[in-house]
Amino acid sequence: MKFAALLLAVFPALAQTQVPVPSPFAIREEILADYETYEMPALMHRLGLPGTHASHTRAFTCAPLGCSASVIPLREAVISRDASYILELCAQSGSTCRLIAFYGADLHTPNPTWRVVGFQDAEDRYGVRAALEDFGFAIDRLYGSGSGVVSYHREWFTITESAFRSQLNTVSYGRDMNVNPMRSWRGQFIAADGQSKPLTVTFLYFIEFKDRESGIKLFDERRLVAFSRESPDTRFQFDAARSELSTEEIDTFFEFDNAIAHDEILSFARASLLSLARSGTTAQKQWLTNYLAAAPASAIKSELTRALAQDPAK
Repeated sequence: MKFAALLLAVFPALAQTQVPVPSPFAIREEILADYETYEMPALMHRLGLPGTHASHTRAFTCAPLGCSASVIPLREAVISRDASYILELCAQSGSTCRLIAFYGADLHTPNPTWRVVGFQDAEDRYGVRAALEDFGFAIDRLYGSGSGVVSYHREWFTITESAFRSQLNTVSYGRDMNVNPMRSWRGQFIAADGQSKPLTVTFLYFIEFKDRESGIKLFDERRLVAFSRESPDTRFQFDAARSELSTEEIDTFFEFDNAIAHDEILSFARASLLSLARSGTTAQKQWLTNYLAAAPASAIKSELTRALAQDPAK
């Protein structure tokens, strides 16, 4: 008996024809045609993916509220013959999602081929947020929430013909309304320098402070934060030399439930507070006066107290 025939006799499964991976568009149409009772576990089996969602041990199913399906284009086959797409499958009114990365080859030929290069599970009781942003594909992850507080981190991904890989985590947005001053913040992609060594990406981290009692805006801070990597195969790392914030400041001011001391805020926002002391509104100056009264003695406190006492008309 020839070796190939022997293998088929011993392992009958090898004799079965491998089922081609369907396109993300075909899967979307399948689900939308039967979104209430679609057999999601069977689809996961066809795609070679786990049947359970990473956030829990039960099967990822459409019951009892139905499923939604959408295709997010990452790189379309306009000039080249290959393309990359994300198939977003969601259940439980959008609170539980699986994002599957597809790579398609030979798409301009009669026999295109598709393969799954990876997936990510996401869960958010407020609704999963995933989209193609300026820097790439991103998923907002709920870091924590409660009464008056919420924090989201943004996870950025790169997709190749063989991998769906996390490459960076940044601040997305958040707020802490239980402190005085209240804080709300967000991160925004600014630029990527593909010519530099190492490769560097820059984000703007913005934070706004308000008086908890009146709700009036007090001041805001805008700082650039950079991340670098030596190779496309590695993750981006925080670049302290190119950043205007330290990791300690990010962890302190861009998260909630942090007991931020008065002197920390005075040091962090010295320039903004001096501007407020010299040219702020009456309400803003009154807030600063009250805030300084509770602050420990320091050179910055003395400087701000003198600025408040100056008559701007002189």
